[in-house]
Amino acid sequence: MKSISNVTILDATMHPYEKKLRRALRLRLIAMAVGLVWASLMGYSEFIIPSYETYFEQQRFERQLAECRGARASQRYDCKSELLLEKQASEFLAWTKRVVVVFAPPLFLIWLVTKMALPKKPTPGGLHRNRPDPSSRKEPSGEDEP
Repeated sequence: MKSISNVTILDATMHPYEKKLRRALRLRLIAMAVGLVWASLMGYSEFIIPSYETYFEQQRFERQLAECRGARASQRYDCKSELLLEKQASEFLAWTKRVVVVFAPPLFLIWLVTKMALPKKPTPGGLHRNRPDPSSRKEPSGEDEP
């Protein structure tokens, strides 16, 4: 590439595969920027902004713990431990959902852009393979022919 007064001009000798690779890199960078914006906005809305549902869920959980009654301590313990396990499972699922909502779309977008933008591999000889001149090839000798 040649640079003339802040204007970049593509070299005429650049292989088409290199042009496609540069295009793919630009598209990946754009996809990464879009993904970063998505993750920051959704991360803020999912993790930073407090949810009113959590307050009411905590109040309901405390009421359910207070309602655990039984004649023996083991019955009360079993009731409370069952409620705690249910709460932990629901919190795990809620956090898993939040993480998926924040990070899955940008990762999928970057993967998709990478798969669609990357060109096929060049020929095995390399990008700038010099083909032999047809006139410099050896002529078959006529001794083998009948």
